[in-house]
Amino acid sequence: MCGAALPAGADAWWDSEVKAATCEQCYDPVAAAGIAGASAAREHERRAGNERRRKEEAIADDAAWRAQVKADHPLLGRFAAAVSPKPQMTPESQATRAWAHGAAGEERVAEILAGCDGVLPLHDRRIPGTKANIDHIAVGPAGVFVIDAKKYSGKIEKRDRGGWLRSDIRLYVAGRDRTKLVRGMVRQLEIVRAALDESVPVRAILCFVGVEWPGFRMRPIDVGGVTAVWPLKLAEVVTAPGELTPDDMRRVASALRTALPSA
Repeated sequence: MCGAALPAGADAWWDSEVKAATCEQCYDPVAAAGIAGASAAREHERRAGNERRRKEEAIADDAAWRAQVKADHPLLGRFAAAVSPKPQMTPESQATRAWAHGAAGEERVAEILAGCDGVLPLHDRRIPGTKANIDHIAVGPAGVFVIDAKKYSGKIEKRDRGGWLRSDIRLYVAGRDRTKLVRGMVRQLEIVRAALDESVPVRAILCFVGVEWPGFRMRPIDVGGVTAVWPLKLAEVVTAPGELTPDDMRRVASALRTALPSA
């Protein structure tokens, strides 16, 4: 961006998508990381806009019907209009609001990752060939962390729903079975592993924002190879010491940016 030449041996950032190198002075790690919650925010706006248009159309159609029925039937029409409820501009549905809550949860996790020194975060990465995305990926000295952010309320707990001879460990939040989140993380884990060398450790993390953690001494919860944590614990997990050097981390982050572009 500054137009300066990059001599052989100079440190620079390589973008495999656009085949361009950026000097350290111009490189913006925040922009390269992507925007946390962007997909969820766009989906919320789309759904909210559709709901708003449907309600506006219903109100307009109702007003036109009332005017017409009164014109066609001066007496009965007024009575029909009086006893017929009017459509209202009601608040957003819970399903639509959930997307806004999801975006807020992702933004909170992005704030935590931004404060983790020595960690390279990637946000809102698109899974090629699908409409799905990965909320966050953090590359730290201990490896790669695939992170799904969830903004829920209520108590989180692990329950064994199995019998005497077989265990069936499940994840519950506010009394509801949320084990499907674990299964979703397993699929994301496979996709990230496929983009990297087998020697790079990859872990799946569910980060819950706003839930109540059981016990006096809060501990992560492991279910099916996926670790559930709270935001501040997430910072401790991704900054753990490991064998990846800063150069290793940059190469891994570059490979992930190429395989999983911004959504």
